[in-house]
Amino acid sequence: MITQCIQTKVCRIHFFYKSGMLFIKLPPSRLRSYVKPRIGENQYGGKSVTYEGVGSTKEWERIECSPDVDPDVICKQMGRSPDWMPDILLRVNGYETD
Repeated sequence: MITQCIQTKVCRIHFFYKSGMLFIKLPPSRLRSYVKPRIGENQYGGKSVTYEGVGSTKEWERIECSPDVDPDVICKQMGRSPDWMPDILLRVNGYETD
């Protein structure tokens, strides 16, 4: 999706790209937008999706997770079932390394 800029649908979630932005339409009609998405390399050498946003310097920059964030907090947040899909089982594991 990100590399080809094509519209796609997964279950009830719609992904589309317009004017340099990735839009994700969630049920019931909630719209999320991500500025200038691209595939980048994460700190472990794997692929990850990055986008631009206003960072700590109040300037536009590529957004990545801050190294001082507790991995357990991130895992707990990512493992929450959304209100619109309460029956989905999400499991997240994470670790911290130099």
